[in-house]
Amino acid sequence: MISSKTLIAGRILFVGAHCDDIEIGCGGTAAKFAASGNQMAFAIATRDRDVMKAERRRAEAVKAATLLGLSETTETLFFGPFVHGELKQEDNKLREWLKLVCNKFNPDTVFIHREDAHTDHQAICKVGIGVFNTKDVLLYYIPQSAPEVAFEPHYAEDISDFIEKKVDMCACHASQPGDYVARDSVTTHSHTWYLHFYARIQPREDGHAEAFIPHLLRSSLGGKASSNSGSGDAAMTYNLRLIKKADGTLRWED
Repeated sequence: MISSKTLIAGRILFVGAHCDDIEIGCGGTAAKFAASGNQMAFAIATRDRDVMKAERRRAEAVKAATLLGLSETTETLFFGPFVHGELKQEDNKLREWLKLVCNKFNPDTVFIHREDAHTDHQAICKVGIGVFNTKDVLLYYIPQSAPEVAFEPHYAEDISDFIEKKVDMCACHASQPGDYVARDSVTTHSHTWYLHFYARIQPREDGHAEAFIPHLLRSSLGGKASSNSGSGDAAMTYNLRLIKKADGTLRWED
């Protein structure tokens, strides 16, 4: 497991299939690196088919993004044209939209969904890995009802100092079930990840973390990140990449 150094550097793009995904999966990490001075953007792919619900969810997403200073006006908040539940049928259009976002924002590090049981998440993972194959890519986790696809992260970010910001961002999505965005749910999941990664090395009762699977690491391990990162000495400096093999396992490669 990797937990003592950050792999996150430079300009950071967070991609979510739905309006609350980024906040649930990595809102604390976004808040942490926004506070460190990293430039970042949110990209949200889908909208609800119901017009009134879509407008409400979009407004909630705008409100949450505003807490980090992100907006459509500054091209740090992007909304896709896709319908909730239909991303798997839109691979080509999704690819073009993600390329457009990538070209406009030019990220160094990108967060996308891991491949779980939700078809929209699967589409973001599949297409995003291809689009962002020259970037650092980390896969994030959204809690789902059991049974769910196993999630075996080996990297975490300590968000203990930013848990309240994450709670506030999730609370913006008031139309969504409390199982995902309520304070108790948010803090319970993040405390569980803290115990998993940090309990032995820096135990604390109020610790919180977010867990990820590094899929591809290029810039932050080759020296590029240390000049782009707003997080000081946070970037790892040795010249290795984490490569995902065909069988799904990972290996470090020079």
